[in-house]
Formats: sequence, C-alpha cells, structure tokens
Amino acid sequence: MFVKRADNVVAGGFWCPVSGRIENGETQQNAVIREALEEVGLNVKPIKKVWECEAEHGGYLLHWWTVD
Repeated sequence: MFVKRADNVVAGGFWCPVSGRIENGETQQNAVIREALEEVGLNVKPIKKVWECEAEHGGYLLHWWTVD
C-alpha cells in the first residue's frame, strides 16, 4: 500500500509505503497496526517482517512488514 507524501515533508511529492515511527515502549507489530490505521484508516494484522534497512534520508532504520 502506497501513499503520496505531502510536499512539506522529507521525500515530499513521492509515492511511498505507509510509514511512521515506533513510539516509546511500542513493539514493531503494534506500530504497524497503529500507523496503518492513522495513515489510511485500515485495520491490519502484521504477518512477517521481510526487510530492514537504513533510510536514505535521515539516518534511521526502516522495518518492512507484510500485513493482512
């Protein structure tokens, strides 16, 4: 699932996977659930983490998950 990023954020105007930050004390799975609901209004179930890499912009770690 992809969203077009707002013009005033990093990578603005580009189509990107739904994303967000893990909040303090939150698991990756719970962050996936929360961000999907906040960003696109979908209830998802995390299935499997499939990739991890450093972000090109910003120096943080990205965690890629499949969901139902």
